[in-house]
Amino acid sequence: MMVRFAKIEDKPEIAALWALCFPGDDAFCELFLNEMFAPELSLVCEDEGGTLAGMLHFIVEDFKYGAETVKAAYVYGIGTYPDFRGRGIASELICRLFSEMKEQGIPLAILVPQGESLFEFYRRTGFSAAFTVTREKFARKNLSGNLRETVTEILPKDAFAANAIFENVTFYRNHLCRSAEHWRHAALVAKSTGGGMLGVYREGGLIGYAVFEYENGKVIANEVFAEDELAYDSLRYSLLGMGECEMLAPSCPHDAVPFGMARIVDVGEMLRLAATMKRGLDFTVEVLDKQAEWNTGRWTVSSGKVSRAPREGSAFVTPEQLCEMVMGIGIAAPYVNLLFS
Repeated sequence: MMVRFAKIEDKPEIAALWALCFPGDDAFCELFLNEMFAPELSLVCEDEGGTLAGMLHFIVEDFKYGAETVKAAYVYGIGTYPDFRGRGIASELICRLFSEMKEQGIPLAILVPQGESLFEFYRRTGFSAAFTVTREKFARKNLSGNLRETVTEILPKDAFAANAIFENVTFYRNHLCRSAEHWRHAALVAKSTGGGMLGVYREGGLIGYAVFEYENGKVIANEVFAEDELAYDSLRYSLLGMGECEMLAPSCPHDAVPFGMARIVDVGEMLRLAATMKRGLDFTVEVLDKQAEWNTGRWTVSSGKVSRAPREGSAFVTPEQLCEMVMGIGIAAPYVNLLFS
């Protein structure tokens, strides 16, 4: 088997594999191929005869970690043809991605598993369930009686206007930052499911937004953020007018459910950031990383500096355990939601 970056001429095979691995997702597949597919951000695995066996896609985004910003690879669209499953192809694609990330100076990988069973698979490649959300079912009885705000549709080209609100809400959380292009794609993906993006304006400025999709006849609000309760309730009222509605939101610890996973690809860089975020952080940890062996070693954080030495003992932490430590540093839970995930 050989893993390589994709080529433009691979698009038909990638489209066929996408349809097989993600049935019923035709609208997103078409949007992905026309809007988001980039050979330099896609890996494929092929057998000795040149037959495509598996694929992996990623985008590079800024990740806000405390007061600093680092690059992160958001990984999605991992799929393998049935005839090739059970041969470790997905793991091989992920390990190749880690090597490419190391070369490009990207210290963190993030993904959102498409099913509960996949959490365990990704744990075996060093990912940790580092991001959680709350599922809330909207109810009319909780809405205020005087909803004076007007809710209108936000067009994809204007979607980036919501970014200021998003950054205000997630300011104290470690989170993926979003570009104007990403917001446009998110709005387009929502529309492809029959949903869209709503906004509340006051005095010419956006004060609240919602991004929603349809899933099995139910409205799924990926995000509903607003600057005050009146704008928030107006958005909820509009969503409820479309049918039964559930919302994903930054979670509270008592009702959190796993949503996204993170993987440290450069231990030294992430420990440096952790030491910057939390003054007085001093510890030594032995790391064994089978997929990214450059991380294996005895790491010490002392007085804001990070050093590495060869492993000394038999005890060690896994990349998953180390990620739980690093991502848990801070005053609020991490948050990830790329909307189209």
